[in-house]
Amino acid sequence: MRWRQAARYWHDLGARNPFGVILTGADDRPRDWESDEFFRTGAADAARVCAELTTVAPDLPRRTANRLVVLRDLEWTRIITH
Repeated sequence: MRWRQAARYWHDLGARNPFGVILTGADDRPRDWESDEFFRTGAADAARVCAELTTVAPDLPRRTANRLVVLRDLEWTRIITH
């Protein structure tokens, strides 16, 4: 496959199902996601990574985000950390 063909393929796929291209179903095929469900998977992944970091590096300082980045109706909010 040539680069232009590959770019067109991914562009078209992303336009039809952007969440499903990023996070596939159990069969590795694009899945239809509701936006809230899709973002909950990210929260669960972040919690799992933080738990793993706690066991690997318990003294590592932690910071939290005041706001989460949320994509709702294609509008982004900013991340503000302290």
